Amino acid sequence: MPDHTHLVDSFCTGAGLTGGARAVLRTRIEQGLFPGVPHIWERFSATCRPARLTVPILVVHDEDDDMIPVAHARRIADTYGSQADQLITQGLGHRRILADPRVIEGVLDFVSATDPVP
Repeated sequence: MPDHTHLVDSFCTGAGLTGGARAVLRTRIEQGLFPGVPHIWERFSATCRPARLTVPILVVHDEDDDMIPVAHARRIADTYGSQADQLITQGLGHRRILADPRVIEGVLDFVSATDPVP
């Protein structure tokens, strides 16, 4: 299971914060927001405890996402195997993907083909 401290690293990189600030921010999150919660960074992972998710899932991601590498989406799909469908696009980036007509159509197709949760 991956360590999701990359969330802090990505934020710090975008904000121009240095290595020392990264450590302080991580500690503040762990101790200030989640005191006493073990393995908190694993809980941010979509691959944490995959057996608990029993419905079909659709993983949507763009290869040109400049915030989250497409490898994360592929790892999620690999974790869930045949339970997961993937919709990987190219050229949309992180912000435009949800407004793309092809993505909207793909999501609607997935939802309409999926049995409702009881």
